[in-house]
Amino acid sequence: MLLPVGLNAGFFALLEAALAGCRIVLMEKFRPTALLDLVERYKVNAFIAAPTALIAILSEESLDTRDLSSLTVVETGGSSTPTEVLRAANERLGCPVVDLYGMLESGITSCTSPDEPYQEWVGTVGRPYPWMQVRVLDANDEDVTVGTEGEIVKSGPAITVGYYRNPAKNQESWTSDGWFRSGDRGYLDAAGRLTISGRSKDMIIHGGANIWPREFEEVLTKHPDVAEVTVIGVHDD
Repeated sequence: MLLPVGLNAGFFALLEAALAGCRIVLMEKFRPTALLDLVERYKVNAFIAAPTALIAILSEESLDTRDLSSLTVVETGGSSTPTEVLRAANERLGCPVVDLYGMLESGITSCTSPDEPYQEWVGTVGRPYPWMQVRVLDANDEDVTVGTEGEIVKSGPAITVGYYRNPAKNQESWTSDGWFRSGDRGYLDAAGRLTISGRSKDMIIHGGANIWPREFEEVLTKHPDVAEVTVIGVHDD
């Protein structure tokens, strides 16, 4: 397993890899060319890359001439990964690219499956882990139907016990029946996969319509001249 040292999630992956007896290759600083060199030199079979790092790897001119046959899986997460990036990564890296969804307060909640064709799950963050439970609630904290968007709430052993000395934050971050409010918006499909549509606080209200920045980001990312994009709302009197 190859781990860029600066990746926060890498610490947990480092422990997991060590417990499994894996050989671990560490990078002092992420550079796409250097990462590909290490994959070839050490026959790396797995590495973790944040979405921005994944984009940089896909933009590396030498990528398609590299011997990446040792790779069995690549993991990404930490922020939303554009659908087009996931498609390109699955097609060009020669192995399944797994998309993880989580946050500091709950750990990793769900992930896509390397055993399923990416065409079936791309655009989602996969199914929740067996030990994590996920619901989607409306504005009245009622469960919505499959395919209906709402706030994602979570329950499970990985959920934080609370914010330190911050009772007001704790009060607003849990439902009355004890589910943690993620602040993320999304929906579950009939196959149990979760799709993230945006963050509640990022919603743009225009002419009475609710608009999610990720909708624009997904479209703009499809343009061949756009490498990365972030959309934000700006107040207009």
